[in-house]
Amino acid sequence: MSDDENMPVYDGSIEKYLNYISRIASKRQKHLLNSAEEDCDYIAKSYWHTFGITGIVTFSSQPYHQKDQDLHWQYVKKWIGIRFRLQETLNILQDSMTLGFQGRTSSAFNLLRSALESIVTGVFYYFLSQNHYREIAHIVKHKTIGRNNHRFQDLVKEAIDSIEDKSEVPLRLESQIAGIASESQPPLILPTFREMTRQIAEWKLVGHSADETMNLLYRGFFNEFSTYTHSLFESTYVQSGTSAGNINLLLGWDIDLNAFQEYSRLFNLTCSTVLILYLSSTLELQTTSAFSKLFSIYLNKHPDVESVFGEITEQIKGLIKKSRKTNQ
Repeated sequence: MSDDENMPVYDGSIEKYLNYISRIASKRQKHLLNSAEEDCDYIAKSYWHTFGITGIVTFSSQPYHQKDQDLHWQYVKKWIGIRFRLQETLNILQDSMTLGFQGRTSSAFNLLRSALESIVTGVFYYFLSQNHYREIAHIVKHKTIGRNNHRFQDLVKEAIDSIEDKSEVPLRLESQIAGIASESQPPLILPTFREMTRQIAEWKLVGHSADETMNLLYRGFFNEFSTYTHSLFESTYVQSGTSAGNINLLLGWDIDLNAFQEYSRLFNLTCSTVLILYLSSTLELQTTSAFSKLFSIYLNKHPDVESVFGEITEQIKGLIKKSRKTNQ
């Protein structure tokens, strides 16, 4: 492409300018498809199987409780908070994928960090809404929040006390805590991503030891994402361009295929983590006959899910098998 095609000048016509941008995006997508089709396919499958499997979990409670609407509504309120966070995470992943398919890997990497932060936050507050997990939230409960000598557990209690219908605590706890914290002067200090991750690890939610979970969520690829979030030199277009001796990479016009391949790998790893965390929060739904039936249909229709999320699908099969034996 010419310089003008790579960076079209805005001449006052927004319609024309958006058409220019669309053509640039289309050309970049075609270049990626021709040069890295397998990586593109891997990204798309990772996203859509994450969307599909989590969707099966969500719909599994409906037929299970359809004969008792009151009970069904209680379940809706129990799961809707974590479901909203999952939807936010899926939206961010889709935004990342859209940028990734244009070879805008630095920006796409940034959104993978946001997606990971979103699902970790959702899982943290979902379990914090349950009395048992609040009692053993030793990592965060004594955290000083910046209001006299108050601790985070005092803020959680204040938020729960402000929710009249206690069945809505799983849905509203995060927003209530965030509202109280932001309206205080000065704003209160909430747990950091690292602290939430440590707490999830200590709760042993994902079938690993606390140290293994921290390696998975924080010390591993989250730190790698941080190089893009903070625009450290090794993650910049400038570094890619100077290392390759390619001025068009430096200007953001060419596509760094090596960076895209790494993005493909980490996109799948992020989706895997999202799935693991969401599934760990919805184990009860996965023991229903509705889930077992829907998951079996999904595997038959999409056999390639095994190559994308093999370990996760095996864990789900094991849980289904175990629940069947229990119900016999």
